Amino acid sequence: MIGEALILLAYAGVGLAMLRRWAPTDSECSYLNLRPDAMAARYAKEFGQPFIPRRMPFRLPAEYWLYAWTHRLWVARGAALVVGGIGVWLTMRYAAHLGGPTAGLLAGVIVVSSPYTVGMLGTASYVAPVATLWVGGLYAVETGHPEVAVALGAVLALLRASSWGMAVALWALAGGGTALGTAALVVGYVGAYHWPVIRAQGWVRLLLREPCPVQGIPQDGWGYAARIAATRFESWAGWALGAAVIGAYHPPALRLLVLTALVFVLTHAPRALIRPKWVLGYVPDFLLPAAVGLAVLLAR
Repeated sequence: MIGEALILLAYAGVGLAMLRRWAPTDSECSYLNLRPDAMAARYAKEFGQPFIPRRMPFRLPAEYWLYAWTHRLWVARGAALVVGGIGVWLTMRYAAHLGGPTAGLLAGVIVVSSPYTVGMLGTASYVAPVATLWVGGLYAVETGHPEVAVALGAVLALLRASSWGMAVALWALAGGGTALGTAALVVGYVGAYHWPVIRAQGWVRLLLREPCPVQGIPQDGWGYAARIAATRFESWAGWALGAAVIGAYHPPALRLLVLTALVFVLTHAPRALIRPKWVLGYVPDFLLPAAVGLAVLLAR
């Protein structure tokens, strides 16, 4: 308990230090209506539209409800940091369940060792809620609470369109009639009330052979994306390399890592085909379960 508390304090310290340096992100500007003139000018440049909608056509309304009550950026970031802290705590509990107390503490250290990841968990965006719901749902499945995983999957599906793959994975892992019924209800609701959001998703556009509506996309390729990834996630590469060198074998941890990678790739492949750098912003959503898997392997 003391070790977990110290790691959470370190998480808070790193998060506050990062957020003091960061200007408002695009998501924060959109959710909290910050810098409206600059956002409108960028929207006009990218989409060729003279007016920016209050809600982006590819986003569900629940995203905008997350921080509507805060009214101030620092309050919204504080709330996100707390939600992210719950996610880090669940990450440590999950790893301890699979690999013992050492693995639990190591999972927290892995997350805190990446300032960029901690900073993203503290931004007033979808990252902290999505990451926390995802790792919480997987933990619920692992500990024999499929009904909790089904409910968290429903929240993910109603919160963020890019989380639909996570929701489907949780429902599939939970199994049973409750999962099937919940999935049917959520799909019916989204299809009935938010069809434009479905039409705006990458896989739908790809299947319909529709071009990306964004104009003037930089053609910077995979090499540029790899260089950016190296500056943001270098500590994660180090932990993964350490696990590979040790060569530890732990089937549940390996299954968790494979599942996380598979859901990420299947969700964001269309986006990567358009501009690889775009997928990097979604990586933090998936990193908490990755910390669990790596910590369990390293603690063997």
